[in-house]
Amino acid sequence: MTVEINTLFRQLTETLAKIDPAKLNETLGAIASAFNGRGKEFGQALADLDTALAKVQPSLPALSHDVAIAPGVLNAYADAAPDLLNIAANTTRVSQTVVEEQHNLDALLISTIGLADIANHVVGTNRQPLTDVLRLLAPTTDLTNQYNEAINCGLAGIDVLAKIPPAANPGIDISASFILGVERYRYPKNLPKVAASGGPHCKDMSLPVVPYAKRPPFLVTDVGANPWQYGNQGILLNSDALKQLLYGPLDGPPRNTAQIGQPG
Repeated sequence: MTVEINTLFRQLTETLAKIDPAKLNETLGAIASAFNGRGKEFGQALADLDTALAKVQPSLPALSHDVAIAPGVLNAYADAAPDLLNIAANTTRVSQTVVEEQHNLDALLISTIGLADIANHVVGTNRQPLTDVLRLLAPTTDLTNQYNEAINCGLAGIDVLAKIPPAANPGIDISASFILGVERYRYPKNLPKVAASGGPHCKDMSLPVVPYAKRPPFLVTDVGANPWQYGNQGILLNSDALKQLLYGPLDGPPRNTAQIGQPG
């Protein structure tokens, strides 16, 4: 312990030996003059400092966290520094371009103002006709909105047809055949109704894209004839007439037209 005290006094003696007593006296005098009569202000400053530190104290954990993560953030900024410098350089070039093209920009703005004046005149002059057009268009848009599902179904079906590859030869390919008849149209019972309702039923009929090897079901409505209203099977071949044609008249009463072979 004695060695440390001797070393401390020796260093203090060397330090004091290098200080000019007159200058030290002037310095201490200046400090004393600065604090002379200002004890109240100095005390108030210390009190304000204590209040400020008391307000900062609750934020010390957050401040410590910010200080802890600051190196990572600063490293990220350091890594992005070249890109940031490039952005600043490009911004400078853009600014120079704007300055160089200021006359053209002025001409563009003047032309835009002139166009706005013309448009204002056109719109102002035709304000009432434009209003009438929009008013008259409202029922049409309401109607298309009401039937939007049916319209979408039809357009989607047309889109499928539009994507079909073109025919190999010019003309139209038609596949025609004869089918058995069904229930005929009856007048005036089957006259379609005006303003009929019900909906398009696109999803119920697998429309607009019909799956492979599937046929959409017949939708029964009251807008025309229903071929299956009475459950008729269509045209039936008379098997008895066919037998007579092949084998001649047979003994006994005529059999059921749908019967094939002997009863039992």
